[in-house]
Amino acid sequence: FHAVITNGVGDNWYLNFQSSEARPLPKLKGHQIDAISWDPDSSATCTKDLLVGTERGQLVHVVIEGKEKVVRPVLAFEFGTHGGSELERRRVPICGVHRERVMSSGDGTERIVVFVSAGCGVYAFVGTNLDTLFQKYQGETAVSRALVYEV
Repeated sequence: FHAVITNGVGDNWYLNFQSSEARPLPKLKGHQIDAISWDPDSSATCTKDLLVGTERGQLVHVVIEGKEKVVRPVLAFEFGTHGGSELERRRVPICGVHRERVMSSGDGTERIVVFVSAGCGVYAFVGTNLDTLFQKYQGETAVSRALVYEV
């Protein structure tokens, strides 16, 4: 039903296959989109919850209903590197985002698992909903707690 088109300078458009033209996404201007996780519950007119990964290491929650209804940064993949005498912060591009729903074996509740590939690592985030999923991963070293595989 849906497609997002992006170019190398951060212009983005949304195309619904029931429409004959792509619509600009001004709230996403400047974000060079490299990966999208589509919501399996999307409808013909609404994308529901997209997770968008950008070249600048930003993970963004987006909902499109004809135009951007929600555009909210949820996490930045930023890591410290030693450059000279001080610690420098560097963002790494997100090149893949995937989401799965799983049932907890302990209490039978549904959980969301989001896998993100960024830099040399694969990260897994687990929670009950997208609104709270990334809250415990905020802060300078918090993203490294989600690392499940590193090359």
